[in-house]
Amino acid sequence: MLTEGWLVCLRLVVVKVTVIVTNFIRETDQRDSIEDFFDSIHLILFTP
Repeated sequence: MLTEGWLVCLRLVVVKVTVIVTNFIRETDQRDSIEDFFDSIHLILFTP
């Protein structure tokens, strides 16, 4: 079972990713910058 702490961390990660995705989609319509998109997700996920 997931503990309360895990649920809180999971929720924070989901919120962060959602914000990053929406900001990225607003800023660029280019399909070519998908790699940059994944790089930014990696930075967000692994940066406290």
